[in-house]
Order: sequence, then structure tokens, then C-alpha cells
Amino acid sequence: MVLCDKINKLHWAKLHPAVMFLYFIMVIVLTMCVTSPILLACSFMSASLLELVVGGIKRYVRRLRGMLLLTVVIALGNMMLSHNGMHVLFYVNGNAITGEAFWYGLFFGGMLATAYVWFDLFQMFCDSEKLIFIFGKTMPTLGLLISMTLHYIPLLGRQLSVVRDAQRGMGRDEHTSWLAEIKQRGKEFSILISWSLENAIDTSDAMTARGYGLGRRSHFHTYRFRGRDAFYLALMSVMFVLGALGTFGYAYRVYYYPSIVFPGVNNRLLLYYGSYVIFVCLPLFWEGIGVFYERIKNK
Repeated sequence: MVLCDKINKLHWAKLHPAVMFLYFIMVIVLTMCVTSPILLACSFMSASLLELVVGGIKRYVRRLRGMLLLTVVIALGNMMLSHNGMHVLFYVNGNAITGEAFWYGLFFGGMLATAYVWFDLFQMFCDSEKLIFIFGKTMPTLGLLISMTLHYIPLLGRQLSVVRDAQRGMGRDEHTSWLAEIKQRGKEFSILISWSLENAIDTSDAMTARGYGLGRRSHFHTYRFRGRDAFYLALMSVMFVLGALGTFGYAYRVYYYPSIVFPGVNNRLLLYYGSYVIFVCLPLFWEGIGVFYERIKNK
């Protein structure tokens, strides 16, 4: 409830749900396709700042631990599995461990961590009500599927804690060997899957009983597409097209093998770089402009 109150107070959250949904799709696509570590760092910092504004530092630190662990594991794993690259650090069983493999693994892990932060923001801003509002009339099945998927991701984590507490209360947390622990974890996972399937069927039957997808439906929220939504949509579309031209046109493509090569700096590269940075920082810029306008209005 506290998290929802923080989100509802943001100026960026007051945009039309379709505009926010489209922005998240665009930013996640560019984040997963970019090869420049500089642009990836800009995307990560923008998403992290927005996450801190919404969820607070404690929530972000809990997620940051997992993201750092994932990034380090991928970097070390790629360094041990891939032996391409010119700068050899040392040898393991005759296999060259190269610096290029480490940096590429670090970049790939950072890309997954950045995408995870954007997906977490997507889950917070585009809740089930907004998704059903977007897809309820045109694609009700898809809207319900996306809504249930985003709803079950945090719900499964909480339910797993409930299952483990129940198993612990029954005295099944004392393991004599690692094999017994694996069997116990498998039993808990099986219980979780059974519960999730049963809950999904109950939810589907409840939505069918209420007539979901049978025709036009009303909404609790009546979102209106206003002039500010059109302006933001046009701005983000222009920035996305320029960023996509740089990404898919290999204008700022960085090569990691056989050696790390950055593209040469020119006016076109600076244009694409600037467009990408503005695009990933649009929520922060929009929020800053909204706060500035609100202060002037109050004066």
C-alpha cells in the first residue's frame, strides 16, 4: 500500500497506461540489444534512480545483492568457458583466460541486471488494473495472461516462504545429508507448483464467471489520453527511433573479440548517444519538470 501511494504521487505515473507500457517495452528492447557499456551504465543508473525514488533504498539494496552476484557469476563463468581474446591473463589446464572474455561476461551480466531493474519497474508501474485496461477490449486473454504472470512472480516468493515455514513446523527441516535436503527442496517446489496451478485455475474460473472477455467491459479507472500523453509519446518515439538507429545500425557497436574496440567519435555518434541517454532518462526528466512546475504553481 505504501509503495502504491508513492507511485501514485509521481508525475510520470499519471501518464496514460498505454504510454507507460509502450515505454517499458521500448526501453527493455534497447537495453537488451545495446553493446556499449557506456550506454548500458546510463540505462542502469536511470532505472536504479527511479527504483530508489519508488521503492526506497532498503528495497533496492536487497535486489542489488542478487544482481551483483549474478553479474559476477556470469563474468567469471564466461571467462572460464570462453577463451577468445588477445590479452591472456593466465592459463588453466592449458586454456587461456583472457581479459576480453571477462569484460564481455561482465557486460552481459550487467545487461541482465539492468533488464531486471526495468522489469521490476514495469511490474510496479503497470499493475494488473492498467494491463487489463489496455488489453481488456482488444486482447482480453493476453491482458489476463500478462496480469496473472506479473502477479504470480512476487506471490510465488511469498507462498514459498509459507510452505517452508509449514514444513519447518512439521519438523522436516532437519537434514542428515545433502541428498535429504535436495529431496526436501524438491517436495517444497512440488507443493508450490501444485498450489500455483490450482490458484491459476480458480482465478480463471472466477474471471469467466464474471463474464471477462465476453464483451465490452467497464473499468474502475477512466484513463484519458491527454495532451501531455501525446507530447510524451511523440518525444519518446523520436528518441527511441534515433536510439534504435544507433543500436541496430551498429553506429555505436562495441566489439569485444578479439580485442575491445570502441567506435570512433563523430557527430552522428554523439547524436545517437545523446538520444539514447535522453530516452532512458525520460521518466526522471519528466518527474523533475513536474516537480519544478508544481513549485512554481504553488508560489
